[in-house]
Amino acid sequence: MSNLNGTPNFVIADVFGNSSWRTIEVRLSSDSFQVLVDGATRLSESLPTGYWLLWDDTYPLLFGNEASGDRVWQGYIRKAQVCAASECVNYVQPSMLQLPKGYWSRPTWRNVLDNQHYFATTPTDVFINLLFFMPLGFLLARLAEPPVGLAKALIVATLISVSIEAVQFILAYRVTSLIDVIVNLVGSGLGFGVGKRVRASNI
Repeated sequence: MSNLNGTPNFVIADVFGNSSWRTIEVRLSSDSFQVLVDGATRLSESLPTGYWLLWDDTYPLLFGNEASGDRVWQGYIRKAQVCAASECVNYVQPSMLQLPKGYWSRPTWRNVLDNQHYFATTPTDVFINLLFFMPLGFLLARLAEPPVGLAKALIVATLISVSIEAVQFILAYRVTSLIDVIVNLVGSGLGFGVGKRVRASNI
């Protein structure tokens, strides 16, 4: 299972270590899901309350790749069947197949106005964004001539961060998040504070 940025939330090791066929089964309920490999349970996790209330027909169902679509799938899928109640659909049938989208996508007004995505993030994304922007704040405080204040440093960080998030509108399976912008600013501020102290001590 991957989030909208293609980052796997769960990794099951030693599934494709050899060339033999494997049977992978995912069982979903209202509050939990399980992953079975060749009949043995390899993963069992609880789901947040109301998890399925957010589901609609715009959510992709992918077999053999992550949501980012930028990793080459080198295996074979012999059977991809989804069952709900007594009805099953085999997605390996030619009429059911849909090739993945290209890496670039055309933004739509629905995507722009979908405010749920603007507040979507993961702990991993928060950590990466925080860490990524700290050097920017540090360099602005340490090397800028003439020295800049915190306000100007945050303006520069805001422009860079908003530009990065705006580009994600045209990248397939990427999510533009305001939370990321806020975290980027926090990271820049922390880096700026460290850089200011280093500059004051003439290190």
